[in-house]
Amino acid sequence: MSVFDQFTNLYSLSKTLRFELKPEGKTLKNMREHLRWDEKLQTFFADQEVEDAYQTLKPIFDKLHEEFINDSLNSEQVKNIDFSEYLSEYLIEYKAKKDLQNTEKKLREEIGKAFIEAGEKWKEKKYPKYGWKKGSTVANGSDILLTQDLLKLIKDLNTNDQKIKKIIEETFKGFFTYFSGFNQNRENYYTTKDERTTAVATRIVHENLPKFCDNLIQFEYIVKKKNDGTEERTKRKSEYLNAYKYLNDQGKITQIKDAESGKMIDAYAITEDIFRISHFSSCLSQSGIEKYNQIIGHYNLLINLYNQTKEREEKHLDKKEKIFKRLPPFKTLWKQIGCGKKDPPFFKLTHNTKAQAQENKEKYNKPYSVEQILEQAKIAGEKYFQEKSDDGIINTVPEFLRYILEKENDNYEGVYWSKAALNTISNKYFTNYHDLKDRLKIAEVFQKATKGSEEDVKIPEAIELEGLFAVLNSTDNWKEEGIFFKESLTERLKDEKENSRNQKRQKIIQEAEKSSQALLRMIFSDVREHIEQFFDTSEIIETIDEYKSKESKEIIKA
Repeated sequence: MSVFDQFTNLYSLSKTLRFELKPEGKTLKNMREHLRWDEKLQTFFADQEVEDAYQTLKPIFDKLHEEFINDSLNSEQVKNIDFSEYLSEYLIEYKAKKDLQNTEKKLREEIGKAFIEAGEKWKEKKYPKYGWKKGSTVANGSDILLTQDLLKLIKDLNTNDQKIKKIIEETFKGFFTYFSGFNQNRENYYTTKDERTTAVATRIVHENLPKFCDNLIQFEYIVKKKNDGTEERTKRKSEYLNAYKYLNDQGKITQIKDAESGKMIDAYAITEDIFRISHFSSCLSQSGIEKYNQIIGHYNLLINLYNQTKEREEKHLDKKEKIFKRLPPFKTLWKQIGCGKKDPPFFKLTHNTKAQAQENKEKYNKPYSVEQILEQAKIAGEKYFQEKSDDGIINTVPEFLRYILEKENDNYEGVYWSKAALNTISNKYFTNYHDLKDRLKIAEVFQKATKGSEEDVKIPEAIELEGLFAVLNSTDNWKEEGIFFKESLTERLKDEKENSRNQKRQKIIQEAEKSSQALLRMIFSDVREHIEQFFDTSEIIETIDEYKSKESKEIIKA
């Protein structure tokens, strides 16, 4: 018997078997003749043409889906949906969770009826010339978008486009199955039987409706949960309604930046109009969501001006004498599934210089140049990195840093870090984040991980600094090297610039009264260093005329 016997045959072994179907003889010859095989590129040109044609039609299909969704959500069926029962159950803090789920199911079914109504409208009034058959039967509701007649509709809507005509009449003639994957994906838009992240009904009932209700509740009274599990409710409705008048009476600037135009416009007072559950029916389609979000965004900018003005009035007072609490902003709604402007997350830099982009503007929809992007970055940097803005409002990064430091007297109440920000900060500054996570879990700043989770704790998406810093400040001997902050932050280095940075950090730690104070000041010191570096290099970058050289790339990246 071998000593290793107890370690063998304990676990199943997974193996991946790979097979290849390789055409031979007449099959290969036939494929090369009809699918136009290219020996050099090792590809079938016909396959590539089909893929290119698919990519051409895909955005047109999406436009028709968006049209159908908008027709559904602007229908009489939707306007008559009563959301008040949901609000009533939402207000009792999910004590009747089963009832809430039943109501959610009913509301999803009502949205489903709107899809049926829109389908009938398309068949009978909007596009009656098509058969809309799915197999041998006439499709109903959103299923009409899965029929081959959609190709005929696209051709009829684009009669002057010969490219689309050729694609439909030749490339996809008898070949609609190529869209099977796409159609299956889009079919998920119209699911109402269960909650699904890609469904229109889910976006309305499970995502936007709770947000809308939260705004209604907040408008009436602000709820703050205490550490003992109880709630504190404060009525501040009158403050919301009178914020604009207060700013006017104080002679403060009441202009805000318009989200659409980017121009400064006159603010207007917050009203009760959108804080009624009956208004939600107007916020289902993408246009309705955009209108609601524009109003909410306007209100939030006004609230921010109000908060800054009130806090500035109490700036000279001690913490115990201050009575003002910030008015929280309202939530915006998610864009509707399958709707709205779909800007790509990245864009292609087509040229090096603006002159080259101008010469070739006919060939490109958006001729971006490296020179143009760097110019825009410089303008933005000069605007947002300056020490102080002209209007006395917090518009620049240095102004924001000073504002946060001033919140120390209030224990940073109402200031949050995102989960992603905390992860970045912990990796850069903390010696032992695992120990800190355990302490934060005990203090209930973090929660216990859910069953089956690979993580040891559940970190909220937003972490309030008041609770986080209370735990950080309880660390003993935090000033000693390697106890709380990483040794690499303060160690002596040969590089003069990096050593100067570490000496600055060492001084911050020694002069700080608390670990949280040292942490914030080090973060802000690093931010200011990046600002200085930006101004130092921006002038040099402007003189670059060859962006592709290694030296130029290093300067720009720095």
